[in-house]
Amino acid sequence: MIVNCAGPGAKKPVPESDLRPIRDQHVVVTGPGLIGFFSPEDTGLSPDLLCFCPHGDPVVLGGTAIDGESDPVSEDKAAAGILARCVEGDPRLAEAHFLEHRAGVRPTRGCKTFGVTPDRGKCIDEQ
Repeated sequence: MIVNCAGPGAKKPVPESDLRPIRDQHVVVTGPGLIGFFSPEDTGLSPDLLCFCPHGDPVVLGGTAIDGESDPVSEDKAAAGILARCVEGDPRLAEAHFLEHRAGVRPTRGCKTFGVTPDRGKCIDEQ
């Protein structure tokens, strides 16, 4: 079995017309005592995602998932929105101190694929 984990460059070794980038952004802050991961629902692609993921003292706050964006730059306006949504979800985060932005790009496609032929994978949903 060959697994293509080439990230955003996956379109080069295995051409796929429906492969496209998604730009994600998160904010990392000091931890105000959160102990559990929180994500109210899977909201899919959105500029207004909400999640907290404590990693000991730092907490990763999310986030954004912008379809079609391939520039991995962080945006201050997006970061402010992430922080505001997360503080609304848990007011203890208002006391947290900003540590860093995290932004990146990941690939996505219209469906999950399983490569059963040398020329094109089949959508798992089609089987």
